[in-house]
Amino acid sequence: LPQISLGYGALAVVSTLFTVLGARNPQLTAIANSQDVE
Repeated sequence: LPQISLGYGALAVVSTLFTVLGARNPQLTAIANSQDVE
């Protein structure tokens, strides 16, 4: 269970960083989204 909580915590941190970077760099987010679609 601790490992699962750590995993979700890491995902939350990564998603938060991605959101912050996306807000500062819209082009970076657009490129990442286009890659995810394919």
